Order: sequence, then structure tokens, then C-alpha cells
Amino acid sequence: DRPLTGAPPPRSAAARRPSGFTRSEVRTRRSSGVSARLGLTRATEAEEIHDDLCALIPRPRWTKASHLLIWHGRRVCDARRPRCDACPVSTLCPGAKATDHA
Repeated sequence: DRPLTGAPPPRSAAARRPSGFTRSEVRTRRSSGVSARLGLTRATEAEEIHDDLCALIPRPRWTKASHLLIWHGRRVCDARRPRCDACPVSTLCPGAKATDHA
């Protein structure tokens, strides 16, 4: 896997792929951290997180789900300061309950 000259970083490129969850995409800290905080996976390795997400989410929804996880991590569920008070799923989120941000 040689990087292409002038190509965007792998994390950005993965988010733009129409195929949904890619292995490089779940290697980003944002996707793996949000997935863990939301209780979608207990895995720590990218391959296992990828497999867990693919098993949970129907294939036709992979693309939308991958974009939603990235967006949620950027806007609401930041690793350093999660905004659980603004989170639409905080009542269902084990991460919010564990840290008392909700």
C-alpha cells in the first residue's frame, strides 16, 4: 500500500468511499473511540472493531453509519470533552452513564 501523490490522508479518503466501513476508516481514533463509548464494540483492534460494526449495521446502511459516527465524534462525542448534554443518544449510551456527563 503505497500512498498516492496528492491524495488526501487515508482517514479522509475512507470517509468519502461509497462502500461504507473500510478497515482504514475504523483505524481512526474518532471512529473507534465513538464506537466504544456508544457500546457498539468492546474490541480494541481495528479489524475486530470493523467486524463488530459490520455485524451490527445492515450493509445498505454502512455508508451513512460511517459518516454519522465520524460526524458524531467531531461535533458531540469528542474524546477529551464529550458533550453528553447535547447528545441525542446519551440516555442509551454506556459511555455517558459511566462518566456522568449526561
